[in-house]
Amino acid sequence: MFTTTRITAAIAVIAVAIAAGTSLAGPPATGETVTLTLANPESQGRPASQIAERFARTVATRSKGTVKVRIVYEAGRTTQNTPTREKEANLVRMVRTGKTQLAIVPNRAFQAQGITSFQALQTPFLITTDSQMARATTGRIANTLMSGLPTIGLQGLGLVPEGLRRPFGFSKPLVTPADFRGIKIRAIYSKATYDLIRALGATPIDLNGSDFDAAVEKGVVKGAESSFGIAVDGLPAASYTVGNIAFFPKVDALVVNAKALAGLTTAQQAILRNAAADARAATLSTTSERKAAAAYCRTGNGTIVHAPSSSLQSLRSKVAAVIVRLRKDPLTRNLIDSIDKLPSQASSIAACTPKADATAGPSATVTSLIPAGTYRKKVTEAALLAAGASPKQARENVGTWTLKTTADGRQTVSIVSPHPEWTTTCDSAMMRLARGLVVIDTYGSKCGGSVSVAWKPATGGIEFVRSVPNDWIQVVWSGIWKTVS
Repeated sequence: MFTTTRITAAIAVIAVAIAAGTSLAGPPATGETVTLTLANPESQGRPASQIAERFARTVATRSKGTVKVRIVYEAGRTTQNTPTREKEANLVRMVRTGKTQLAIVPNRAFQAQGITSFQALQTPFLITTDSQMARATTGRIANTLMSGLPTIGLQGLGLVPEGLRRPFGFSKPLVTPADFRGIKIRAIYSKATYDLIRALGATPIDLNGSDFDAAVEKGVVKGAESSFGIAVDGLPAASYTVGNIAFFPKVDALVVNAKALAGLTTAQQAILRNAAADARAATLSTTSERKAAAAYCRTGNGTIVHAPSSSLQSLRSKVAAVIVRLRKDPLTRNLIDSIDKLPSQASSIAACTPKADATAGPSATVTSLIPAGTYRKKVTEAALLAAGASPKQARENVGTWTLKTTADGRQTVSIVSPHPEWTTTCDSAMMRLARGLVVIDTYGSKCGGSVSVAWKPATGGIEFVRSVPNDWIQVVWSGIWKTVS
């Protein structure tokens, strides 16, 4: 069951997909269809998954169906709370050992594998615009960045920039060094990232799933290092960020196991490389920081402010020592200098403040928004498909949904599906408030994500009148849920 695109783990499906991959011990026979498995650490709908899907479609098109790419979603995750550092290490291990032939890997994950050639991409405040991301991940610079991959048995097919990583605060925007001082920030692990967060005076912590949500709810974690594309539905609370502060980009590397690549014909190898270039071009043409920021604002849970130049100067001063350490590596120093010379055109990121929601007043509580009770609704595949869900998403979400809420604000979601493998009960979780909406989290082996809803009383039940995110998921949540006596 998938309620949003934030976390969509289905461990059994992943295991089947891995087993289905073709091991390429030698060149395929003439006319044989080759199936390659691509390990992808993200769930459907996330930026990395969209890149992987573009790549897979292009491989099929360019090869006229003779080469197929099977995507394994949530690869490397063992539980909903698996720290990202562990998940990404598992991801790299899968493709290094040949368990999967391909993978899409965040650039930050390679430092833990002893590869330093990607370090320049995480130099604080070096790459801060769309145009810099694009120019720093192609041509000679891209080849140099990927030059360390053969040392761990991989070959790079191409680099695709996903978005800029920024500081997000849960109670206020993080604009000055004083805002960072003494707080804990959820940050995806890499040495460069952790050095940056510590230099700013904060403590980095790598949490996922319900562990992350609980830490935010308790006020233990005050911020997160993330991107607009992820913050749209991937942060557990309303957040604030700064439109003119970006740490560095997240760049995804499409990589292939070197032995598996050698087992392909020259023509098939060219298909993979050209498909990676096509996926990159399609991603660059359809995404931008400006568009991602606008989507973040539309959620109603995001605020964007602008920092004065004095704040930017103070932050840069704090991380000067981190840059000095990075430049001690000769290859990294040369890459930093090359990237620094690239022309740049900044994207215009507009400030935004969510409109007040009349559903909840200042004294509202979770239980005053959704009374304790049991509520039920039927969801059809036809309605999901009509709203834009993929056939896979429709199959996983069709059925009779039941929401049970208790007087202390806890909820449990279950679904009875016409497809028995998708009948499930999600883990119970506490509801919480964000911008006048009730946030409902769902976790479990077949559950994942969060949805924010507003409601009003209805005859025989309650009616959800608004839900965030604003996509096909509204078919599941919006409308009348009947009270079950």
